[in-house]
Amino acid sequence: MSCEDDYCESECVSVSVTVNPIPTQAGTPAGLDAVCANSEDTDYTTSGATNASNYVWSISPAGAGTISGTGTTGTVNWNNAYLGGTATITVTGTNTCGTGPVSEGFAVVVTGLPTQAGTPAGLDAVCANSEDTDYTTSGATNASNYVWSISPPGAGTISGTGTTGTVNWNNAYLGGTATITVTGTNTCGTGPVSEGFAVVVTGLPTQAGTPAGLDAVCANSEDTDYTTSGATNASNYVWSISSAGAGTISGTGTTGTVNWNNAYLGGTATITVTGTNTCGTESRFRGFRSSGNRATNPGRNTSRIGCSMCKFRGYRLHNKWSYQCL
Repeated sequence: MSCEDDYCESECVSVSVTVNPIPTQAGTPAGLDAVCANSEDTDYTTSGATNASNYVWSISPAGAGTISGTGTTGTVNWNNAYLGGTATITVTGTNTCGTGPVSEGFAVVVTGLPTQAGTPAGLDAVCANSEDTDYTTSGATNASNYVWSISPPGAGTISGTGTTGTVNWNNAYLGGTATITVTGTNTCGTGPVSEGFAVVVTGLPTQAGTPAGLDAVCANSEDTDYTTSGATNASNYVWSISSAGAGTISGTGTTGTVNWNNAYLGGTATITVTGTNTCGTESRFRGFRSSGNRATNPGRNTSRIGCSMCKFRGYRLHNKWSYQCL
């Protein structure tokens, strides 16, 4: 400063000030717009924001996953447990002066794995030779298709890709408990298997054991019992005798009782037995033969003629010999 005659004159000094603006709005993120909740990490990018030195990335809802990165690329780590929905990704530019406006949101459709399918429902007791049987499930969230299963495989096969599965039962299955399950699927994978639904399968009776008992009797013998070792799955038994003239047979269990026909002239009778249950009847086992005869000639050795394995006596009536078992 210089002063002259009490008058002072000052020099001007200029100072340059740099004014840094906050960042402009960042460019809308870009990248995949549809992913699976169990996808690998996914990158999203922005064209940036003027004046930005760093970026802050965000994803909502928070349950969809997390996003990291401080540059123009943000990386999403998807949450495997996310049930699915639409996630929105945004980015904001920052610098030492502050934060710019948030970008427009970028929508990503996130498909979650299917949830556990509902327990199958339907008949819980069937016959092995039943007609095809439908089972249904209430479904699974996010499932577009369903996979049905039955075990053991010998019980039958099950088909269907929707909420209904149809079982074709195996006629040869001897019976037991079959378990039906269902699983939901979509393009992202397979959900947890459902709880099992138990079905009691009753098979047809197996072939009954050959009847056992006396194999030689008199036509007028007392009632004679025959037995069978039985048949798997049988609840009752049907006994039969042929020829029909030999007598009748009764019984619904493993013992059949023959009432021999006194008027039967003799021959071979065949006894068979069949196992039955509520599901049907299986083929009979081979017949058991029992013979019974009346004597016709007194001139032969009567120790074997008359009635096999029983005592007899002969008498003459009107010049004809007749024999009677005792």
